[in-house]
Amino acid sequence: MEYQIVAYPDDRLKLISSPVEKIDEELIDIINEMFRIMYESGGCGLAGVQIGVMQRLFVMDINGKKYVMINPEILEKSSDCSLDEEGCLSLPGISAEVKRAKKVTVKYTDVDGK
Repeated sequence: MEYQIVAYPDDRLKLISSPVEKIDEELIDIINEMFRIMYESGGCGLAGVQIGVMQRLFVMDINGKKYVMINPEILEKSSDCSLDEEGCLSLPGISAEVKRAKKVTVKYTDVDGK
């Protein structure tokens, strides 16, 4: 299947994604496609919904280390925050200062089911 960035004001961006039920070859193909699209678009993170995959799935690259988060769930976040300029691949050409917790604890499943 051919995937592309879903951009605002597409209504899919407002929907709640479903949990990933199983890790199989199809999901691995989607994950690989997400990384490809993210890198080609100059991003550092991409959620499934941003390519029209309505499943709880997120990929990111932090300093060359790739992460795949399946069914991510934020467990804890610090009260210390930072303010940084951010963009979003689904909001092309727009960036803004965003306040985020400096530390976040996330529970997720990786591609090996761990």
